[in-house]
Formats: sequence, C-alpha cells, structure tokens
Amino acid sequence: MVLHSKKKILIFHFDMQGGGAEKVLINLLQHLDYSKYDITLHTIFGAGVNMKDIPQEVHVKYVFKKIFRGFSSLMKLLPPKFWHWLFIKDKYDLEIAYLESSPTRIISGGNKKTKKIAWVHTTLSKDKKILKAFRNDKEATMCYNKFERIVFVSNNTLKEFCKCLPNVKSEKIVIHNVNDYDRIYKKAIEPCPLAISPERINIIAIGRLIKLKRFDRIIQAISQLKKEGISNIHFYLLGKGNEQENLSQLIKNKDVVDQVSMLGFDNNPYKWIAKMDLFVCSSEREGYSTATSEAVALGIPVLTTKVSGMDEILKNGKYGLIVENNDNDVYHGLKTLVSNPRLISKYKKTISQQPKPTTQSLIENYENLFDNI
Repeated sequence: MVLHSKKKILIFHFDMQGGGAEKVLINLLQHLDYSKYDITLHTIFGAGVNMKDIPQEVHVKYVFKKIFRGFSSLMKLLPPKFWHWLFIKDKYDLEIAYLESSPTRIISGGNKKTKKIAWVHTTLSKDKKILKAFRNDKEATMCYNKFERIVFVSNNTLKEFCKCLPNVKSEKIVIHNVNDYDRIYKKAIEPCPLAISPERINIIAIGRLIKLKRFDRIIQAISQLKKEGISNIHFYLLGKGNEQENLSQLIKNKDVVDQVSMLGFDNNPYKWIAKMDLFVCSSEREGYSTATSEAVALGIPVLTTKVSGMDEILKNGKYGLIVENNDNDVYHGLKTLVSNPRLISKYKKTISQQPKPTTQSLIENYENLFDNI
C-alpha cells in the first residue's frame, strides 16, 4: 500500500484583523480536509482578532509582532526575491498570496518551480492606492505574471483587474468567498441583548468603521428622512474602527441619537442580522461583500451601492435594491424601501423561495483548485 504525502501549502496574508478577507480565510481554514493538506498560515503581522479562530491543524507563523507605519515604503526598497528569501524559510508545494499588495509582491519572488496562486478580493482600477506595495504598474504586472493562477472573488473584480493591469497573462478564475453557513444559521437564533421593536423598520450595516465603508451616508439619509417626517426607522451599526468617533459625532449633530445605535464589534453579528428588515451596504468599494452574502443567506433584503459582487449576490436585483454609488442615491434608495414596506416583503419572499446555500459546495471549488494546479 502506497501512502500519499499531504500537499504542503503556504497561505501568506497581511494580518488577521477583523476585515472581510480575514473572515473568509478563517471560514476556508475551518473547512479544509486536513487529511489531504498540510497548511501553514504565514502573516506579515501577528496581530488580529481572528487569530483565535485558526484551526489547531494549521501551522501559524508571522514576521512582525505588531503593525508599524511605513511598511509598504520599506518593502519597495528591495526586490520581491529578497523579501521572500528573508521571510519564507520552508519549502512548499503551493504558495498562496491571499491578499493584494504586499503578500502578492513577496510571494511572486519565490522559487520558479513552486506553484503559486494570487487572490484578489477587491477592485484595483477604482483606487490605484491598492497597488501601493508595488513600485509601479509595470512591476505589479511582472509580479502577477509569476503566478500560475489568479483567483477573483467576483466577476466584476476580474473585469476591473484586467482594465487596470491588461498585460497580466496568468490564468484567471472566479471563486466566490466561503461562508460558514451551518454556523451562521445556528448563531442567528441566539437572542439579542437589546429589544428590537417590531413597530419600526429595523436596518443594519456591518463592517469596519473606516471611511471606505461610508456609513455616514446612511446616517445622513436617516437624518433627511426624519426631516421629511419619516421617523419609523432604527439603524444598527455593528463594527469598530478609526471612524467611530466621527460617526458618533455625526449622529449627535444630525439629531438621530434615538434612531441610530452603534453596537461595536460582536463575534456573532448573525443574531442581529436575522432580526432586521433590511441590510445596507453603503461602501465606495467592495470585492465580494461577505456581510451582504450572509444577510441574504439569512433571508434579509438588501440596499446596496453598485460595487463589485452585488449583481451576483443579489441575483441582479432579485434580492434587493442596487443604487448608484453616491450619497443622493443611497438616500433615495432608502426612502424608496422604508416608504414601501411591501417592497421589502417582496424581496424577502423571493429570497425565502430560493434553496439555502451550503458551505461544502464552495469548499469543493477551493480543493479542486489546490488539487489540480
């Protein structure tokens, strides 16, 4: 009897903070078949709330204990080959750069004989700052061409990448993010620490409190609706980040303290989502919104700006309203929905008639990729 050795895989990432990519990575790691794979998760920085959720089968390494300013500038001083030699000491059958920028640049400098995959979680052409880890577009193209495959989380992410870096010739595929649906459904039935009034239209948004997420758009819209006499709304904002103080001040300035609750970070956002009438994504940019896909899985209609992945998640508008990516359209979209509860109910009914998604079908896509490259 011949014993086949496990495939040795390196997953190289930035850190394990509370962002969408990190959450999806945890979902992936928690569902892989460890009888087939020997997985090492190697991060540049050892920080992050998601560290505690990494399965015990995974070998965990990091380069620096804490994040420091100027890292991206430091990386550009020397070529990728040097940083790969400095950071990656072991040999692997497959090396995966799980994030754009620094992880991709570093992994591109590895041994030519080692198979490589790069992951792209967001749109590149909308904001060239995402490519700031590379010296220029020419170097970015050179680095991406070192990978056998590039995986995109949505069709639009792939499309925008090709516009931004048209000379990248590596094979490109789309694989949607992994959600832990069994856990989502189980956690959703837990009670909330606050009473949710059925007399109001309850709205939720989830994510890091950073400018890119544009949660201020929702607060502004609720303030405007209040001035117009539409006040039967309560907005719950779940997350933490460096915009927390600014958002808190905006809530006070706009006189919507009684209509907006900032909940902070919660390990179980699903108990909140499941009790809502509407989920809102107000972002300027997304790759494939994990929180939005989770809301749909729990049967909650969505109002979203037109960002990558939403056509796929909302089935081209069957599960919610997709509006243009500006403040005015977010306001008008919210007004349309809260003024017409029947429309919200219609979206909810449509979602409920679809088969519930499963985690295993998504995991098979990842394992097929790992096995066949």
